[in-house]
Amino acid sequence: MAKSMKRRCLTHDYRSRSIYLITINKAPGIPYFSEVYGDPLCGTTACHVRYFPLGFLIADQLRRTIASFHDTRNIQYIIMPDHIHIVLFIEKDVDYHLGTLINDFKSNCTRQNSMQPIFEDDYNDRICWRKNQLDRMVKYVRDNPRRLLMRRLHPEHFRSRFFVTIGGKNYEAYGNPTLLTHPSIVAVRVSSKYTPEKLVALHRLWDEVIRQTGVLVSPFISPAERAVRDKAIAEGSALIYFTKDQFGERYKPQGALFDLCAEGRLLLISLGDNVSVKRCRAGFAIVTMPRTDVERVASHPAMKSFSLAKPVNMKLDRARLVSGIDKIHTGEGLPRKYTGAGIVAGVVDNGIDPNHVNFLYPDGSSRISMLSEATIGTTSEPTTVIYNAETVREFTTDDKSTYHGTHTLGILGGSYDGTGKMAYKGANGEYNIEENCERAPFYGVAPAADLAVGAGSDYDAYIVYNIENILNYANFMERRVVINLSLGSSLGPHDGSTSLNRYLDYICMDGEYEIDGKTYKGDNAIICISAGNEGDMPIAWNKTISATDPEAKSFYISLQDDMVAEEMVLKNMRMGHMYVYGNDARPFKIQLVAWNNTRNRAAWQKTLVEPSDAIQYYCSENIYVQDDTDIVDPAFANYFEGFVGLGTTIDEESGRYMAIIDLAAIDNVTGTFNQNEEYSLGLVISYIADDGKPQRIEAYGDADGVLGMDSLDKEG
Repeated sequence: MAKSMKRRCLTHDYRSRSIYLITINKAPGIPYFSEVYGDPLCGTTACHVRYFPLGFLIADQLRRTIASFHDTRNIQYIIMPDHIHIVLFIEKDVDYHLGTLINDFKSNCTRQNSMQPIFEDDYNDRICWRKNQLDRMVKYVRDNPRRLLMRRLHPEHFRSRFFVTIGGKNYEAYGNPTLLTHPSIVAVRVSSKYTPEKLVALHRLWDEVIRQTGVLVSPFISPAERAVRDKAIAEGSALIYFTKDQFGERYKPQGALFDLCAEGRLLLISLGDNVSVKRCRAGFAIVTMPRTDVERVASHPAMKSFSLAKPVNMKLDRARLVSGIDKIHTGEGLPRKYTGAGIVAGVVDNGIDPNHVNFLYPDGSSRISMLSEATIGTTSEPTTVIYNAETVREFTTDDKSTYHGTHTLGILGGSYDGTGKMAYKGANGEYNIEENCERAPFYGVAPAADLAVGAGSDYDAYIVYNIENILNYANFMERRVVINLSLGSSLGPHDGSTSLNRYLDYICMDGEYEIDGKTYKGDNAIICISAGNEGDMPIAWNKTISATDPEAKSFYISLQDDMVAEEMVLKNMRMGHMYVYGNDARPFKIQLVAWNNTRNRAAWQKTLVEPSDAIQYYCSENIYVQDDTDIVDPAFANYFEGFVGLGTTIDEESGRYMAIIDLAAIDNVTGTFNQNEEYSLGLVISYIADDGKPQRIEAYGDADGVLGMDSLDKEG
C-alpha cells in the first residue's frame, strides 16, 4: 500500500516556531475558487486574481481561523482557481499541531459551504529551513498568477514529462523537444585538464553558438560552465539541460528556468542517475531509487509488479537434531559417501563470523571462498564488499548482536571435528562445559563443500543481491549450488506470488524457460528455506465466508505477561501488524471493533470496504498522533489506550484484496468501562460479494512475540 505523499516530515515538531508554505488543493467537482487575468509578459505585477464566491468564502475563513489561533501570522497567501498557497508563521512554540489549524480552517469552510467539503483531504507543507528561503516562498506565491497565464500562453513549452531517445536509450524529459533537432547544438564542458589554448578555442565556439541563438548542451555543473549558461540565457540562446532531478506529475521548473521554458528555450533531460538497476535475472530486477521516485517508477508501463524492500526475520535460532547425517557421510546404504565435495554451499544470513574454527582448513586457511556483504548505504545505493579466501580474514562479523549466521553456516558446512572446550545444554536446562572434548560433535552436513556467504542487511532486496553474488560465483566455478535461507516473514500472502518467491522459483529451474516471450536460463540451484519457529504461536487463521455464513471474527490477544511501567499496569499489550487477504480481488467489509464481551456485540467500530490511499489511524489521545490525518477518537479511548490503524488495498503481487492493521493498544484500566477485560479489541470481516461465490479469508500476524489472535469462543 502506498504511503500518502502528503505525510508530514517525521523529524520536525509541528508545534515549534516555524514558517511554512502550505498548499491545499480543490476537491473534485467543486467550482473554481477564482480566475486569473493580465499580461504575463509584463511581469508579476501585471497579473491578477479575481475571486469567485468560493474564493471570498475561503479568504474570509482563512482570516478568521488564523485570528483564532494564538501566535500565528499570515505572511502571504494566494487563492488560485484550483488550489491555495499560504505562507504561515508560527511565531513561537505552541500547544497545537499545525494540522489542527489547517483542519479547523477546512472544517470552517465546509460548514460555510452547506457542509460540502471544498478541499481535498490533507495538505502539503514546505518548511522554511534557511534565511533566504522565506523570500523565495513569498515570491513564488505572488508569481503564481503569472506562471499560470504563461503556461496557458505557451502550453507547447510546458509539456508534461515525456521520454526522448538518445543513443538508443530512453530519458525522461520536460520542455521543448524541438530543440533536439536544432541545426546548431554544441556541448559545454570545462575540464581542469584543458590547456589554456583549448579553453580559448572552446569559448570562441560557444560565443559563436550564442551569437547565432543556437543550443548549448550540458549539466552546467562547474562555475565556468554556469558562466557560459548565464551568458547564453542573457543573450537569447537555448539550453538542453541535463539534470539528476526527476519529473513528477506536478513538476514545473523554478525561477529563471520557468521563464526559459515559457520562451521555448529550455529542454530538461533527466539522466536518471538516482534510479539504478543493480541486478537483473529472469525478468526480475533489484533497483535503487530515492523514495520520491517510487510512484513514478512503479507506474512505468514496463513494470508488471513492484514491491519495496521488506525486512525478514532470522528463523533457525534454535538448533534441531538432524538424524542420519553420519550415515550419509560414510555412505552407508548409498552408492558412495556424500560430504558436499565439489558443491558450492551458500548461506545468506546475519551475524556471520567467517573466521570461526568451524570454517577453517587444518592449516588455518579459510574454507569460505567468497563472502558478499550487502548493506544499506547512506544514499539509495547499496554498499557491497566482496571478500575472497585471503581477504576474508579482514572481515569480523556483519552484526555483533547475533551469531545466527555462524550457527546456520555451521549446520550447513561446518567442518571442525578436533578437540577443544565445548559447551552444551544438559537435561536439567543448565549449560555445561566439557574441558577436553576429544571430537567436536558440531560439524555440519556438508563439511567438504566450498563455502560462499552473503551477509549484511536483512531486507529481501539485499538478500537477493547476496544470492546473485553466490550464484555468480558458483557459475564461475561451474559447480552446483545449494543456498540456505534460515529467514523469512510471517506476513504476506503465503501463496508464492511475491517477487522474492517467484525469483527463488526461477533460479531453481534447470535449462531454458520463457517469461513474457523472453527466454532465460535457469541456475539449477537448490534453495533451502526454514519453516519458521512460530508454529505454536496463534498468529494465523483462515475461514471461508459466504452468503450463508457471512462473518469471520478474530480478537487480538497479548502473547506476553502484563507489564508495569511507572507504577501503571500495562494490561493486555497488543502491538504489531496483521495482513488479512481474500482469495481474489473481490472486496470484503472489515471492521475494527471494541467488543462488549457481556452483551456480545460491538460497542465501537470503524469500517472499510473500498481500497484506501493510506492507513487511517485512530488514537486514544494526542500523544499518539504522528500525522495530521490521525484521528483522536474519544469513543475508542473509553476502552483502550494507544492507537489502531486500518487500510485496504489490492495487493499488486498476488492480485488479492487485502487489509493491513497496525496497532499498539492496552486495556484502559483507569477508565470506567474496561477495568476487568469487559471489552476485547478485534476484527469482524463480512461477506459482501454479489456473485454468490464463497470467499476464503486468511489472516497473518507478525511473529514478534507480542501480538496474537484468538476466537475467544465467539460465534463466527
